[in-house]
Amino acid sequence: LSLVICWPHAMLLQFLATAHLSIRQWSSLRQVFRTAATMSARSTTFQYRKICASSPGTSAASQAAPIASVASTTGNPSGTCTSGTPSSTGDDSQSRDNSEAFTSIKGVIFDMDGTLTIPVLNFKEMRKRLNIPPGVDILPTVLKYPPEEKAHAMEIIKEFEEEGSKKMQLQPGLLDLLHFVAKSGVKRAVMTRNSMVATQVFLDKLYLGLSANSQKYPCLSRNSVFSEILTREFQPCKPDPAAVFHICRGWALEPREVAVVGDDKTDMMCGRRAGAGVTILLKNERNREQEDYSDFAVDSLSEIISLFSAPLTVS
Repeated sequence: LSLVICWPHAMLLQFLATAHLSIRQWSSLRQVFRTAATMSARSTTFQYRKICASSPGTSAASQAAPIASVASTTGNPSGTCTSGTPSSTGDDSQSRDNSEAFTSIKGVIFDMDGTLTIPVLNFKEMRKRLNIPPGVDILPTVLKYPPEEKAHAMEIIKEFEEEGSKKMQLQPGLLDLLHFVAKSGVKRAVMTRNSMVATQVFLDKLYLGLSANSQKYPCLSRNSVFSEILTREFQPCKPDPAAVFHICRGWALEPREVAVVGDDKTDMMCGRRAGAGVTILLKNERNREQEDYSDFAVDSLSEIISLFSAPLTVS
């Protein structure tokens, strides 16, 4: 392997031309070539380091740049997945400290509504029906209501979710992103506060898209798209980091080895409190003021492919 990696190509070709190798030896050497190529291709992807921001509010995206080697920090230095306590008690929009550990992203956790699908839920009208003012998190608030009042409020929420399911469309670039992540050997999960019923509608649409494009996305199949799917039936819900810890335990990964992708500050807060390596906000017309809660903010899912195609520097 060191021969393949270190020798100049011309010298290596000359060696191969004069070497007398059996068919089995050639086959073994070809496998070495493939392994080296795979290692080389993956060595510059899905990696990150963190640096201190020069000042509060400095945009993480403005600090991004390809680098030869990457070091990381996280809000959870111990990297444990077993704690149910947020790893950071400070302002979630602020940067975290530095470390010298090298880090690769080995798993990506996706929000569903507005991230994997086009935003269609009318939260403004939902808040009006529930009498919950802007800025107050809907689901945690409703879950604290007395039983009878909570049941009535949940019925209202389900009405809006059912209407949203009828209009649901996959986010442009979704299949390309999922295939890119799968091809890179990175695990994938869904973490949503929507119901399992609505999540199944999304999965059915996703599987339909895969069936129609199976040759284009050979690394994805119905049974391999996501290894973990958590809906609101899992409690406590975002922004509590418990869901990230749960997924990390299932993957046998530390939170710093995971990226969280979403379209709301609750997704970003959940990731940061768990000590996730990278948080990425998918921007839309309703969330642009929430960019400071994320390490990166993108306009499309295809931009995430570009982000992870080279090592990241995160402030």
